[in-house]
Amino acid sequence: MTLNNQAEKPETEANREVLLKSFRALQVRHKKMGEMMSTLQILTDLEAPANIIFLIGPTGIGKTNLCLRVLHSLVIKNSADFECSNDQIPYIFVPAPANGDRSLSWKSLYTHALQSAGDIFTDKKLAREISGGNVLKQSGSFSTLAALRTSLDNVLRHRKVRVLVIDEAYHLLRFGNYTAVMDTLKSIADMTETKILLVGTYDLAGLAEAYAQVARRAEVVHFERYKVDSADDVAEFRRVLAKLQQHYPCKETPNFVAVTKELMEYSLGCLGLLKDILRGALLLQLRSSGVWNTAFLIKSIKSAGLREQIRREIELGEAKVANLAYGGNWMDKAAQNHLDKAIRRGGAQQ
Repeated sequence: MTLNNQAEKPETEANREVLLKSFRALQVRHKKMGEMMSTLQILTDLEAPANIIFLIGPTGIGKTNLCLRVLHSLVIKNSADFECSNDQIPYIFVPAPANGDRSLSWKSLYTHALQSAGDIFTDKKLAREISGGNVLKQSGSFSTLAALRTSLDNVLRHRKVRVLVIDEAYHLLRFGNYTAVMDTLKSIADMTETKILLVGTYDLAGLAEAYAQVARRAEVVHFERYKVDSADDVAEFRRVLAKLQQHYPCKETPNFVAVTKELMEYSLGCLGLLKDILRGALLLQLRSSGVWNTAFLIKSIKSAGLREQIRREIELGEAKVANLAYGGNWMDKAAQNHLDKAIRRGGAQQ
């Protein structure tokens, strides 16, 4: 049953909840999403040189959704690999801890990662070391930081985990010691040959610049928003908006497409924020028996003050990552053309 058919059912609280959940789950693949998926699939390839990848973009752009799509494709790829055994785990997905600690809780992060891998004995870990061919238990209590780190390294290595995803990675930044954070992440990646994907807002750029050792083996992927001053971006935004409008679950469907540019401005070109606006309007409309009122849309748009604060953060972030992003965005067209001509000319002489 489609969303629009569901909307024709009698008005009930349960039916409203079904419609809202269904619309929230609705996903429309778009151009920038496709470009980002392709880039991340390349960078997470086993032979790609980078072992720490930063996925950076504005709030509400859809970074987590993008990661889940890429990881789904990774599972499919692993399933098609005849050498893949049942005990392999293509990826581990874990949010960075934000539990009120005064310092970054690596124990919490390691525990969440082990639990995500299906380890049910995270409170019974003992650190071990190998000496003279013998495995020796280190003295100390269960589940110390060293024990959890050793267990995580073993899981990543022996289960052949290709990607460890740390979502909301800006929580790693709250305590200021960027070098210590990157030292630890680099060590995990080097010891296990697992790629680490850090997902977050523009603040993550500071980690990418922490020191040269990390920069050499890192890449920054910039998930950009749609810009109202780009005709191509406006056209793609309109196409996605038309899809969302097509599946808008009310018999009285507003013509959102008619105000494409206005909605681009109000959502700052971020499709996640656009979806929030439409969901807010849908909630109000469903509570009014499906009768539309433009006041619903106006109420669902963030206030000018909050929107301006988000805009400032985005614009500062875009400037910050302009010279860091993967794919040659740092090189102007003249330099690209010069490089291309020189390479082609040299190849022709050979």
